[in-house]
Amino acid sequence: MISNSVFMFAKDDGLDSGASGGGEVLINNCRFEANFHEGAALSSGHSFIKLHRITNSVFTNCGQGLELGYSSPNHQVEVDSCRFVENGIGIRYGDCYDFPHHGYIHIRNSESLDNSVYDVWNMNREHWAADTSHMSFENAHILVRFAPYTHPFSLLCKVNDNLPFSLTNNQADVTPLKACILVTCRFFEVL
Repeated sequence: MISNSVFMFAKDDGLDSGASGGGEVLINNCRFEANFHEGAALSSGHSFIKLHRITNSVFTNCGQGLELGYSSPNHQVEVDSCRFVENGIGIRYGDCYDFPHHGYIHIRNSESLDNSVYDVWNMNREHWAADTSHMSFENAHILVRFAPYTHPFSLLCKVNDNLPFSLTNNQADVTPLKACILVTCRFFEVL
């Protein structure tokens, strides 16, 4: 367990889980700030079983706040009550390595706001397309400023009053809708 710790000014990643070995890593009440690449870079190889639980932590001013990169199908990341603010990318599934991406990340009771490139980005080199089945959100606050993909993309979610709505990059203007509280959320490509 890692708790009450600060990861700052790393010239690479603040925390790098490495690809080999399995196990469980619990991170609580930590701050990841001003790390050149990722605040926390999580990856795994082969069929290793890994669980990362991150709670009550802040990721700010990093290249990417949190990244679940190349990973085995047995790699689970659970994020609860965290803030991702003023990074290049707040939360990322995938990376630019030529390895499979099969892990799963679930974000709950968290927010990703005011990141300069994307608040959430789920692209990987393996397919260079949005991965729609390895990332989920529950009660996440995400600032929607622009569509994060160059091809048709939607973010389908339900807001507080449980009325569903859809945002697509084909809409002329989404700027009046600055943010929403997401109860459930799934990324999907528009065919």
